[in-house]
Amino acid sequence: MKIKNIFYIFFALAAVSVFEVLSWLVGNVWLSDKMMDKFDNADIVAGVGLSFFTLCLGLYAWLRKSDIRRWFRGRNFESVGEPFDIPREDFVAAVIPVSKATVQQPIWILNWLQPSFASLVYTRESKQNALALINEFEGRGVTFYPNAHETKEEKFMLADPDRPNESLKIVKKFLQYYLRRGISVGNIFVDTTAGKVPTSIGAFQAAEEFEASTFYVVGTKNGLIKNGRRMSDGHPVFISRHE
Repeated sequence: MKIKNIFYIFFALAAVSVFEVLSWLVGNVWLSDKMMDKFDNADIVAGVGLSFFTLCLGLYAWLRKSDIRRWFRGRNFESVGEPFDIPREDFVAAVIPVSKATVQQPIWILNWLQPSFASLVYTRESKQNALALINEFEGRGVTFYPNAHETKEEKFMLADPDRPNESLKIVKKFLQYYLRRGISVGNIFVDTTAGKVPTSIGAFQAAEEFEASTFYVVGTKNGLIKNGRRMSDGHPVFISRHE
């Protein structure tokens, strides 16, 4: 059960209590004594059930108290830096930023994490790099959205990489697309490695809105991925992990 659902239940309990009070007031004014006896019996049964349910809910809230505190404070990113230990079959779709300087980071992801679907976050300056990646990996079983033709037409191109809201909107469109295809949000991952910092921030924000996990590929060659076709050049870690 998600934490926010607990509060919906509490609101429902409050609504039930208000309804019972109103019923009692209405009954005392307009209903006969015989009818009131029936309402009283029903109210006793409802009250016992409500008390039991409240007790169970209180026990659940106590067991999840750390999560509830986190909900009030804002999310704690306890998984930052944890090994990206996702089974290959669970890594279904990926959103990957593409830099104009190098394609080694997306090559590493597409080579070694092997998503079935991928969306590239690109700018006009990195468009040719995105096209090169699509042309290579489409032949190796990866379905891209947008595809090569759409990328040539600059569909979903990032106009201003210095504005986080730009990448936020685009990455949200990608996530919505995969969810519509029936891919679980638990099988969609957002990379925050390449591109400008504002681009990564926007992508991260979009992922958090959808509760999709984010990750970062650490370069092992003086902090760089010098050869994306060499597995030892990269080491993926979680930024935010959603179960």
